[in-house]
Amino acid sequence: MSFTKYETRGAYHWAEIAHRLPHRYSARLHALYEWFLDESTKRHPSLIVDVGCGDAALTHLLAEATGARVVGIEPEPSGFELAKRALFRANSSAEVLFGKGEELPFEDGKTSLVVMCEVLEHVPVADTLLDEAARILDLSGALLLSTPQWQSDDLREHHVHEFKARELREICARFFEHVEVLVGDPPPIYNRYLSSVWWRAGVNAASLLGRNPFTRRLPATPERAGWRQLLAIASRPRRR
Repeated sequence: MSFTKYETRGAYHWAEIAHRLPHRYSARLHALYEWFLDESTKRHPSLIVDVGCGDAALTHLLAEATGARVVGIEPEPSGFELAKRALFRANSSAEVLFGKGEELPFEDGKTSLVVMCEVLEHVPVADTLLDEAARILDLSGALLLSTPQWQSDDLREHHVHEFKARELREICARFFEHVEVLVGDPPPIYNRYLSSVWWRAGVNAASLLGRNPFTRRLPATPERAGWRQLLAIASRPRRR
């Protein structure tokens, strides 16, 4: 699938994490990235592979937060070029390679952590991505991923498949022995955040003051099927 969002919007993830004005800042993006950073730093990784890294804003933050070697993998030419330029401007220690998540250029069991932030929904079949992640991870490594939780057959733009929590848990369990699935973005806050400019600015302002409602994460249950975000921690990769 070919994206045009980087050609039209540029390195917008960098802008949303850099700006401190309520109308430019994104509380949702900050909460999502904060989850990845918190889960990554507690694992003390030596090598992190960020699959589908886009403009590499999260890739850069992972390198800053963990001190690990961080390599982003990006299959879209426009995203790859943006990522290279953005990392250079930031004098980042992170790297970016042009390539596919289905064919990662790393040896078996040599990676501490694999990250997939909003990636699975863009591919028709997720199995190969997850299998590759399990292949390159060492036995104590983990996969961290986020993806929207399915709400209807009317999928969002550029999305090929969206997952229900149970489906995500089951597909990850094919390649990992332990899988934990969480939810985020409760519907009342999420809906008003997207529909009202003033509500969004208010939530962003509260987030800038340290009170971000999107940081709340709970175990995925049938009662929380309406929550908009899925997050998974998959560990103990299965060896084939």
